[in-house]
Amino acid sequence: MKQIGIIGFGRFGKILSSILQKGFDVLAYDPKPQIDPDGIQFTTMEKVIQCDTIFVCVPIRSLKNVIISI
Repeated sequence: MKQIGIIGFGRFGKILSSILQKGFDVLAYDPKPQIDPDGIQFTTMEKVIQCDTIFVCVPIRSLKNVIISI
């Protein structure tokens, strides 16, 4: 199954993951994950950015730093 990466697991990341996990393996990275929902594999940023498709779901104030780190 194709893997999808999600960076940031706040409100938007959680909603997006619930939609995507119906057809994909979802890997997620968040520096402070608050929950570990079924079907979502939390991993390192390095593993998430190796996915073919990545969704960046971080607050706007953090977007620049996340893009630079990728």
